[in-house]
Amino acid sequence: MKPLTFYILIFTILLTSCSTNLETSPPNINTPTTKISQQENWQEYINQRFGFSIKFPKSWPRNQGTPDGNGIFLYGNDPNIDIRAYGSVSNPFTEPYGGQFNDPNLKRQNITLDNGKQATLITGKENDSILYFVVLEQAGIFYQLEAHVTKQFFTENEKTLLKVAKSLNILQRSP
Repeated sequence: MKPLTFYILIFTILLTSCSTNLETSPPNINTPTTKISQQENWQEYINQRFGFSIKFPKSWPRNQGTPDGNGIFLYGNDPNIDIRAYGSVSNPFTEPYGGQFNDPNLKRQNITLDNGKQATLITGKENDSILYFVVLEQAGIFYQLEAHVTKQFFTENEKTLLKVAKSLNILQRSP
């Protein structure tokens, strides 16, 4: 092979491998990812296993995925604040998984998420904690934001929690 041909071939391979693919492909449903959101100071968690995403403040303490791969702890390092997002095939409104949602002291209301879907917002109190749940069901999968937070945290972050909740999004899954 002539040296010039060899260099042209190498250059073409390099150029092709560096090109940007502008087509949107369906998400890989195997591993969760966290990426920076287009919204300033927010990041987005993508759960490949259940095919959902949720946005949350970058300022929240270090976050980690749940050991079973179902979701993420959105707020870490504080035993008095538990905020998580996850997917499940278990109905959170029935025993044994979520019978607590049937508590008559909990307030329920429908909310519209940023993607236009309707979800259920459930709020209440338990001892010294505020309970804040958002549940969206689609095709037999329950997508949830669950928060058990102090009254002070809730007072200071109620609007942020609602913004996080409304960012819950169901991704297109491969057939």
